Amino acid sequence: MRVKRSANILVIRETPGCLWILGVFFAVIGTAFVYGSLGGYTNFDEAPPWVLGLHFFGGICAIAAGYWVLFFAPITTVIIDRNKRMVSIRRKGITGKTDTEFGFDEVGRFDVFEEFDSDGDDVYTLGLVLADERNLTISSLSSPLESDKRDLAFESNQFMGKQMPSYRNADRETEE
Repeated sequence: MRVKRSANILVIRETPGCLWILGVFFAVIGTAFVYGSLGGYTNFDEAPPWVLGLHFFGGICAIAAGYWVLFFAPITTVIIDRNKRMVSIRRKGITGKTDTEFGFDEVGRFDVFEEFDSDGDDVYTLGLVLADERNLTISSLSSPLESDKRDLAFESNQFMGKQMPSYRNADRETEE
């Protein structure tokens, strides 16, 4: 996540480029397998039907996996504007664009949400806790390092005047 800061605007941008490359790779390879199994292979006449069926099924699975990766990895931009007293969350992906805006009074704080990956290990995402205590996950990319997300949450809260700067130091002292 990249952070750009001016006097009255803080912009946090997450661009999951590596995931997009992986998703496109899966989709392209899967398309080649489907195309080949439907008659695109030069030795199509020599291949047994079960091999062609296996290639077709594998290709469809690869296309679905590539689309799934692309679907769940949008560009996420968080704009905190002190002049307008607004927090804007914009997501752009292959399914379109969504914009969500909250006034400073609707935002409780930025926080780090702990989740578990498929192996049961802790992963952390940046999130927003609204004033009515609802949680909204902002980041589509989880990180095994809590400190990366915690620093973003701290900076965002400090920029909005929601939390005192000693918040970060208190966490580090308890870890030692």
